[in-house]
Amino acid sequence: MPTSQSYSRAGLLTAVVSASLMWGCEGEPQDELVPTPTSSAARLPEDMEALEGAPDCVDLEGSEGLTAVSPEGFAWLAQEHGEGQTRVRVVDPSDLGLTSTHEVDLSSLASARAWSGADASLAADGTVWRLDDFSRVRLTSPVDDLSSASVCGTLDQDGFVLTREGLFERRGSSWWGWDPSLGEDEAPSMILARQGECVGPDQTLWATSEDGVLWGVDIADGSAARRARFGDLIDASATARDVAIIDGAVLWIGSPTELDSWRAWDVGVVGATRLSSNTDSVWIQTEGALLRWSQGEWSALSLPAGQSPTSMLAYESGVWWTTPEQLCHQRVGAGVRVDGFRPFGRTQDESLTLHISVLEGQEAPSVDLGGQPLDALDAQDGGWLVQAPLESLGWHTVSITTAQGTRDLSVERLPLPERSWEQDIQPIYEVNCSECHGGPDALSTDLSTHGAWVQAADRIQAFVVDTQSMPPPASKKDGWSSADVDMIEQWIAGAREP
Repeated sequence: MPTSQSYSRAGLLTAVVSASLMWGCEGEPQDELVPTPTSSAARLPEDMEALEGAPDCVDLEGSEGLTAVSPEGFAWLAQEHGEGQTRVRVVDPSDLGLTSTHEVDLSSLASARAWSGADASLAADGTVWRLDDFSRVRLTSPVDDLSSASVCGTLDQDGFVLTREGLFERRGSSWWGWDPSLGEDEAPSMILARQGECVGPDQTLWATSEDGVLWGVDIADGSAARRARFGDLIDASATARDVAIIDGAVLWIGSPTELDSWRAWDVGVVGATRLSSNTDSVWIQTEGALLRWSQGEWSALSLPAGQSPTSMLAYESGVWWTTPEQLCHQRVGAGVRVDGFRPFGRTQDESLTLHISVLEGQEAPSVDLGGQPLDALDAQDGGWLVQAPLESLGWHTVSITTAQGTRDLSVERLPLPERSWEQDIQPIYEVNCSECHGGPDALSTDLSTHGAWVQAADRIQAFVVDTQSMPPPASKKDGWSSADVDMIEQWIAGAREP
């Protein structure tokens, strides 16, 4: 059985200020209780399917490195230069000649999650940021030192930050923290994100520690457990259902909650060094090829003679990798781009509107939701519009099939809090906002009515919820709390009832 620790939550407005606010540990698990998979390592298949098509490559510029890839395949290359700036070049997977270059006033980039060709979440310069169309928005940070942070999620309303000081979860406007009270090598140090998001249908955040332990944090009940130990952990990644681990010369893949499901392959002969995953596939970087494991089947992407990859990141419809001189890309799978929602995303909406672009061919994709067919309507722009009703709470799977294959999109529908202006927002306004925003003669924008709040909702979201710059520090009342911010955020996200 895996060893576990429990915690209790307490809200943090900006940063952890006391150990009593952290998730409380009830004793330290003993190492001998952490299980280790025991299957014998099989040889890799000698007759792997060869992935078709020739990769496309472009030259790297200067000291660029592959920093992030969005769920739809936009590659982010970054290089820091003088005066606290980072040059970011974004490459479109459909045409590597389509690039955009931006100067971002950030440096000391610790971790990045790209969401599109212009939006990302970052840990840099000691805090967390959101890039909206490359305009940076500074967010509240849970701690001061983010130099070795690992992040997932958007970080403005949800997400996790993992640092030397602990694991911190963003829920609405507040940070919640967990301090496992363990040594530096024992504590989790790397989040295994799912296409940038934190959890999948198993409702578990997976992370690894320097001493080779696979940790699972159940976000529903708050339990944290050491699920397995590996003696020489080199890299790890997670699909929707499985976790993959390079443990010395052995590759392990299996369900982290079912130790008997783990399978092992000897990868010492191919020199496996790095892993990257999408919803249903694990990519393995080796000395002369990229290997792909997808639902039990193996395939291989052979690289030109003498080409050895230096980094690799997979996404839903392909894989990017770098060599010392070039950035390369290979499309694999269904060959579709989906706009309107991200893999493993969460929403309170009762339906999704998806725009689907088929990258090869003109035929309409076949789309279903949990086995029920959905209509794909011509969007008159070369793509297809699909309305996906989410009739029940919980996880749903949208499957998109083309001549090249099938792609699954997992989405969770969340309950919608019922908030109203009169019962929930007006009391907060009267205590905290009315002095400056009360009536037509107010010192600033009038927020004295329900209609005024509806009209200013986007600005309130930006200043009160996202950046928490309002109310200004000098005007904050003693009773102002994260609960007020959460209430306002829920009212904005909901129906904005009077």
